[in-house]
Amino acid sequence: MCAKQARHPKPTKDQATLENFFQVEPEHVIEDPAEPQVPQTKDDLDLETIGERLLERYFSKRIRARGVTIVFYPYKTLKSTVRKRGEIIHIRISDILEDAPPEIILALCSVLCAKIVGEHIPRQENLAYRHYVLSENIQSRVHTVRATRGSKVVVGPVGDVYDLRDSFKRVREQYFDETMQMPTLTWSKKRNVSQWGHYDPDHDTIVVSRIFDHPKVPEYVLDYIVYHELLHIVHPIEMHGARKSVHTKGFKQAEKDFLQFKEANTFLRELSRQRHKYTRNRS
Repeated sequence: MCAKQARHPKPTKDQATLENFFQVEPEHVIEDPAEPQVPQTKDDLDLETIGERLLERYFSKRIRARGVTIVFYPYKTLKSTVRKRGEIIHIRISDILEDAPPEIILALCSVLCAKIVGEHIPRQENLAYRHYVLSENIQSRVHTVRATRGSKVVVGPVGDVYDLRDSFKRVREQYFDETMQMPTLTWSKKRNVSQWGHYDPDHDTIVVSRIFDHPKVPEYVLDYIVYHELLHIVHPIEMHGARKSVHTKGFKQAEKDFLQFKEANTFLRELSRQRHKYTRNRS
């Protein structure tokens, strides 16, 4: 669960990343029911040739370079980056995509290069990459890599005021079947103000921001945060072509079943308003 008003810094022209670029909320996704078409490439198109095409297409005018290198790297997520060091453009692609068709690698690199030179994202390449990485096969590989390579910071469920295990028990008794297993529950390491909580399916862990471990936070607000994250277990992400639905229709309907849904959201909106007021006063 994120604070809707959260702002994230834009990448500089010397660095662009696609770690979360294609993991946006469904309302920000361009819907295209048709399978996107990108120019087909020859099977023998290698990374060196792709680099030459990118150099000619993107780095002959605004930003000049004399070479583009592309390598696969064992990231913990489906992450790809591009950086300019001297006169060389360095592109790193998650090794999850090592077996991807050459036209998908070219599409991904085109999106990355467009971002670093400040051009519009090529729509067809964008959609083609989205369709590919949101496929069941690739998503399965992503979850496997995150579970095996990644790690989760777990500081524990016991806070200064609240114990997340007590919140889980209250919520399960009120809204879920008693057979629901308790996931790993933990407070965040820091007082996260932009992300109030999240569920990590790869590690079966719910993390709640430490800002809610406070005597002025009503118990029902904490329970609502936990309830929201548990709904991600009951209503997992759905894929519809290039569209990734995080909060499905069933999820949104079930969320309103929380008895103090309006009161909790009123409190959270005020919390968000106070946070922005504090930020403006400091700037």
